[in-house]
Amino acid sequence: MTPDNARFFASPLPVLLHIVSVTLYSLLGAFQFAPGFRRRRSGWHRAAGRLLVPCGLAAALSGLWMAHFYPWPEYDGELLYGLRLFFGSAMVLSLLLGAAAIWRRDFARHGAWMIRAYALALGAGTQVFTHLPWFLFPSIQGELARALSMGAGWVINLAVAEWVIRTRLTRSAYAPPRSSQPDLRISAAQSQNTARERIDMETSRENAEIKTAIDRRALLSTLWIFLLFNTLFRDFHELFRAGMVGEIMTGVVGGTPITDELMLLGGVMVEIPILMVLLSRVLAHRANRWANLFLAPVTTVIMLQNGVNDLDDIFFIAVETFALSAIVWVAWRWRAPVRPGYSVIGEQT
Repeated sequence: MTPDNARFFASPLPVLLHIVSVTLYSLLGAFQFAPGFRRRRSGWHRAAGRLLVPCGLAAALSGLWMAHFYPWPEYDGELLYGLRLFFGSAMVLSLLLGAAAIWRRDFARHGAWMIRAYALALGAGTQVFTHLPWFLFPSIQGELARALSMGAGWVINLAVAEWVIRTRLTRSAYAPPRSSQPDLRISAAQSQNTARERIDMETSRENAEIKTAIDRRALLSTLWIFLLFNTLFRDFHELFRAGMVGEIMTGVVGGTPITDELMLLGGVMVEIPILMVLLSRVLAHRANRWANLFLAPVTTVIMLQNGVNDLDDIFFIAVETFALSAIVWVAWRWRAPVRPGYSVIGEQT
């Protein structure tokens, strides 16, 4: 036993659960993405999936537990702590969304979310390579370099996962026809019917795009409302912590004086989700998308800066992290409609 692993011996159950679940998830999960194996053994694919989802959740949740409760080793700091919470929660969210997609028989979304979850789970493998500068140049070692090396592993894996997902979608969307030879015997009436059908298909697609844009706005706004309710209830719940009301009455909470400037800063921070409830509904597509992509991570940093005082804080932080991660994913995957001049609530793309 060394000072670096003493925390594992002091509380071995979480790390043992993490090792077993990660091993099963990593080894068995690789076969889930082999198309030939999946087609030949569809029964095995379904049975393994029922085992892999609990294993993935156990791996992610045990990792989150260790990140929060185990003492931090040297060079681990608040930035790395926040990254571990964010990417661990993103893995949990991906697994849940993947399971929900297969429950709806939505195989494409199921595959996409499971690819993301698996990529995050294999972040440790990529982090071996992203830590090479750390080991080769000891002069750069520090909390920032450690956090960047760890974060780079997760980001690289996610980028590759998104590339794989988009490549699969592109291949399925632009698959070549079985026969490239034109049929010269098509009559004029058949040509007119084909053109009419094509117009009807374009109209249906455009209507679907409009409905999707409206649904995305409603979903983003609803997620901000969900986040806002959890934030407010978490603050209200703090009043029941022993001694909190007395500290508030004295004007000093946790050794920090409650000044007018601090109250103004707190009001500005709370105003972000309140404002995004409205802006997610009315902003144009591009501004709407980038506002959500920027303000959701900002809100995450603010939330983590508030610190953790008790177990209910851990619960609310996990729930709020899920909501903010969902906002980032929805905004990231929200693409502008193809038709020029498309308008929703005065929007012109």
